[in-house]
Amino acid sequence: MLNRRLKEYFSFTQKERYGIIVLISIVLIVMIFRYLLLNQSYSEPIFENNEELISEVQTFEKSLSLKNSDSKYRYQEKSTNKEWIEPDILFNFDPNLSSIEDLLKLGFSQSQANTIMNYRNKGGKFSKKEDLLKIYGVTKEQYNVLQNYILINNKEYYNNTFKNKDYNSPKVLNIELNSASDSELVALSGVGESFAKRILKYRTRLGGFVYKEQLFEVYGMDTTRYNLFINQISIDTSLLLKMNLNTIEYKDLIKHPYLNKYQVQAILKCRELNGDFKSIEELVINNLISKEVYKKIKPYIDIK
Repeated sequence: MLNRRLKEYFSFTQKERYGIIVLISIVLIVMIFRYLLLNQSYSEPIFENNEELISEVQTFEKSLSLKNSDSKYRYQEKSTNKEWIEPDILFNFDPNLSSIEDLLKLGFSQSQANTIMNYRNKGGKFSKKEDLLKIYGVTKEQYNVLQNYILINNKEYYNNTFKNKDYNSPKVLNIELNSASDSELVALSGVGESFAKRILKYRTRLGGFVYKEQLFEVYGMDTTRYNLFINQISIDTSLLLKMNLNTIEYKDLIKHPYLNKYQVQAILKCRELNGDFKSIEELVINNLISKEVYKKIKPYIDIK
């Protein structure tokens, strides 16, 4: 009897079972949520009334600000060293010939002066005043101040400038162009180490100079520079190095500045098919080169 009553008391219908399961689920969810919420609140640091910690944070932030400002100052200081400073005294100058000392006196920074010198050493030339603006770092403001003092290819300027440097009257020199060393060429008026090396390099490619005007074929040579030393040089054509058309190889003939690849190939092919050249005039007769090229190359070729 008792067992029966207990069984009836603890037995549930299917709906009641579902209700109990839902209730238990809700209770579990509430408990888990409450646990997570409390745990998170305890894990959060409390900074209120922690004056020591706040002070340390502020000190750290100030140190970062100081480092940033110092870095900015160093950058500005470095940039200033590269900037142009307007000089107290201005004077006429030619950027094609002015020394680095003169450029510095005109307010150019060391970096700007070096850039101009490198530009000239590589064959660069200032043809007009505005060309100065092509130099990296030269500003429009700087150009506006200097433009009235820039004299390019100005005879009066050259006479006054080179008179002070003993260039007005040519030095008593007679440098033979086909045998001169680079140190001898540097002694010529208007020729520096860079130009001396260019002259020697081109002389080697040619086999020697036949006439003075060939110096205009040297990269960067202009009339102004040429006129400064024209009376200080001479040429001995007996020192020319000639090429034997019947024995010379492609790798040597192609180096000559007066012949291109196709002309060299045509000359060697003709020799291969017809045998040795009997005269240098065959180059024109066989249409291997033009008459203009023949006139230029004639002093450098020979038949042996």
